[in-house]
Amino acid sequence: MIGDSSPMQRIAVPMIGVVSSTLLTLTMASLEGDATAHRALLQRLRRRLRAYYKGRLARIERNATEAEDLVQEALIAIHIHVNLGAA
Repeated sequence: MIGDSSPMQRIAVPMIGVVSSTLLTLTMASLEGDATAHRALLQRLRRRLRAYYKGRLARIERNATEAEDLVQEALIAIHIHVNLGAA
């Protein structure tokens, strides 16, 4: 699995913006079928997505339950995409 001991670097990815090198590495390993990397990727993305959706939805007076629904939908879509990409 990918370690977290190195300082986080940020990489510009066309069409995505700036992502951490750890997320990029986990994504690539996940696409190659590494189940441990896939779990770690989904955990990291869950935290980021939850914060993003809660912040966005709070601005339009929506609740945390709606944010959590969006997080789950996004994670399912990512999971499916990775599994189809690794097949």
